[in-house]
Amino acid sequence: MSSERLKHAKEAIGKFLEKNGFKESKDDECKYYNDKCEVVINPTQYVIKNSENHGMFYTPDLTIYSLIGYLTYNNYMDRNYKNL
Repeated sequence: MSSERLKHAKEAIGKFLEKNGFKESKDDECKYYNDKCEVVINPTQYVIKNSENHGMFYTPDLTIYSLIGYLTYNNYMDRNYKNL
């Protein structure tokens, strides 16, 4: 994925995550966090780490459906999330 496409993905996903209670990390512009986990947007996937450092999950791709599914299934985000 080109850096331009990553930038656009980061903007769209960042807005979605912020709308649903996540904050952008001051250290890394592709990292968002809440009190339960942190999400890192990589060029090919999302990396999700719970706040207790008990594991990491790598999505198979950059689709928002993979991200939403994992976050809601593990109660890292409300199942009644806010759409863009």
